[in-house]
Amino acid sequence: MSGQISPTLTVAMVLLVRLAQVGSCADDGQTKRNFGNTTRTNLTTTAGVGMRTNRTGNERHNIPPEDDVLSWSLEPPRFACDENSSMSYAMYCQGKVLHTVAMLNIFKDSKTFVDKPMKRDPEEINADFKAHFSHTITTNDREAVRSFVEENFGTEGDDLSECANGTMSDWVDDPEYLISIDDNEMRRFALEIHALWKKLCRTIKNEVKEYPQRYSLLYVPNEFIIPGGRFRELYYWDSYWVVKGLIASGNFSTLSVSLYSKYAFLFGHFYSFLLSFLI
Repeated sequence: MSGQISPTLTVAMVLLVRLAQVGSCADDGQTKRNFGNTTRTNLTTTAGVGMRTNRTGNERHNIPPEDDVLSWSLEPPRFACDENSSMSYAMYCQGKVLHTVAMLNIFKDSKTFVDKPMKRDPEEINADFKAHFSHTITTNDREAVRSFVEENFGTEGDDLSECANGTMSDWVDDPEYLISIDDNEMRRFALEIHALWKKLCRTIKNEVKEYPQRYSLLYVPNEFIIPGGRFRELYYWDSYWVVKGLIASGNFSTLSVSLYSKYAFLFGHFYSFLLSFLI
């Protein structure tokens, strides 16, 4: 391929930039995981939280009910997803389990819970949760709630697999243009950065396709590149930089599969939902 960028690639990059602008308006840039607002609240200092004393004399605090957290004074709350856009909305976007986990600060990172796949269907887990915690939940229930989550949810990231060897068909360990860098230190650094592509390549497990109601991750059939760290899913904004990086590394086939095919699939399956963000 010559040094010129094809018209198709140019159009794709323009689209990705537009999507990046949309994605940047969302909390934490998140556009692919169906998770709701799980803002942390310090229960010991939250105004209006009821306080009781148990038999041992230790103070305990009731967690605020959902209606107190979600303000209806101006307009009904708008959730990140609902029954029209996600089969798992009742667990990852709203509901008693999500509310309780957030209010009790079960995890330091609010993204942890919504990244955990369910071991059973959400209706079953919600029913069991209501049966186990039919009383007014207080801070004394924190460990019981934590145990319930561990029993009914898997580990975050279990819905993904690292790409197998050979997945990136156009992969070259030592691209000629990097080997030709004169400065030894810069050449070593460039090759280390280049090698990260294989570590960031992911595929989504078939279980996500078979049981979408148990996952917050949207299924796509092809491999794709993740940002890394706690960010294990697709992001519009990061995809723009992935495009630039793959072009720089000469991985044009990987670019075609991981980005063109990915967005074609997403638009084909979630056209009306995505269109609502672009208008």
